[in-house]
Amino acid sequence: MKHAVRPLFARFRSRESGSATVEFAIWLPIYLGLFSVIVDTSLVLFQMSRVWDVARDTTRQVAVGHWTPDEATTFATQAFDEKKNAQVSFQTIDDTNIRMDMSIEPSLIGLGIFPFEPFDKINVTYTMRMEASVAQSQQGSGAGTQEEF
Repeated sequence: MKHAVRPLFARFRSRESGSATVEFAIWLPIYLGLFSVIVDTSLVLFQMSRVWDVARDTTRQVAVGHWTPDEATTFATQAFDEKKNAQVSFQTIDDTNIRMDMSIEPSLIGLGIFPFEPFDKINVTYTMRMEASVAQSQQGSGAGTQEEF
């Protein structure tokens, strides 16, 4: 019986046709999984960078007096899709600093293949010193510390 099976296996060992197909079928899922993880991670990092950019830009516009906090809130919420549920709040601190708290839900970030558990929300807090003329005008208008706009 052993001698009858050996020629059968010897025939398969001597042939190399189709070996590239087998190797391709083995390695393809690994490469596709690695590629999807790289794409998902880059999309999440891009979205986080975008959130930081919007927070910095809107806080700067309020700090120099170009926008009111209401205008900045409108801009920041419209910078993202409605699906992201952006929540924005501004506070003055010590009458000289302004702080922006922004939170978005990254519901449609990435391909969705690789789950990003730590990124159920992207939270950003950005604090910036207000220009002297803006801080003085807010002091004169009666805006107190830790007051939300």
